[in-house]
Amino acid sequence: MKQEKPRVLLTSYVFWPSLGGLELVAEHLARGLQARDHKVEVLTFTPAPEVGDRAWPFRVTRRPGLRDSLAAFRRADVVISRHLSLRTCWPVLVIRRPLIIWHATWYPEDEKFIARTLRRWIMRRATNIANSQPICSALEYCDGVVHPGYDDSRYRNETPWDMRPRSFVYIGRLGLEKGVDLLIRALAAIPGADLTVIGSGPAEAQLKSETKKLGVSDRVNFVGRKDANEINALLNQHKVMVAPSRYDEPFGTVALEG
Repeated sequence: MKQEKPRVLLTSYVFWPSLGGLELVAEHLARGLQARDHKVEVLTFTPAPEVGDRAWPFRVTRRPGLRDSLAAFRRADVVISRHLSLRTCWPVLVIRRPLIIWHATWYPEDEKFIARTLRRWIMRRATNIANSQPICSALEYCDGVVHPGYDDSRYRNETPWDMRPRSFVYIGRLGLEKGVDLLIRALAAIPGADLTVIGSGPAEAQLKSETKKLGVSDRVNFVGRKDANEINALLNQHKVMVAPSRYDEPFGTVALEG
C-alpha cells in the first residue's frame, strides 16, 4: 500500500501575480513538491489578478482571514515558510506543526520589539534555512544554506554575443530600491544605447516619467511582465543584463537566469 506523503503548507506573503525572486521561488517550490506527490497548499496575502487567476495544480488561499489561516495550518502536516512573515506564520503560536523557514533576505534593523521577539520565538522552534551564506551569517539561528535555483530547460544561451542587436536589459520588480532609475540615468550618458525593462511594479509610472524628462523615452522600452520563455528570448537579444539594486541583494535569482 502506497504511503501518503506529508501535506505541505507553503506560506509566502507575496506570490503570483506579484513579481520578484521571492514569488518565483515559492511557485517553483510548490510545483516541485506537488510533482513529488505531496498535497500542497499556498497561503499568501497577494490578491488574485483582476483578470483571471492561473489554473494552479494546488490550492492557493489568498488574503486569509483568521479562520482561513488556522484551518490551513490544521490541514498541514508540515509548514514551509518562504521567508518569515508574522502575518502568514502566526498560527504556529497556537497550532504546533513542524516548521521550516527558508530565509530569503535581510530582516529590518528597525523592527519593532514585539515583532522581533515573536520572530525570534518562532525561529527558535523551527528549522532555519538561508538562501545564501551572508543571510545565514546574519541570522541568530541558521541550520544550513539552500541556494535558489532556476529553470535551465528554459534559460539558455542561444545567440552569439556579437549577434545580439540590443544593448541593456533589466528584469525584475519595478521598485525604487531596485535602482532602475539609476540605470535610466546612466543610459542617458551612453549615446546610441538602448534599454529593455522587463517587469512591473509600484515605481513604473515614475520610471516612465524619468525617461521622458531625460529625453530617452525612445531608447527605453517597458515591455511589462513576461513568462520564462519570453524572457529567455529577450535575453538572447541583448548584450548586457544589469541588476542595479540599491541594497545588498541576498541572492539575486535573476543573475542565474541571465
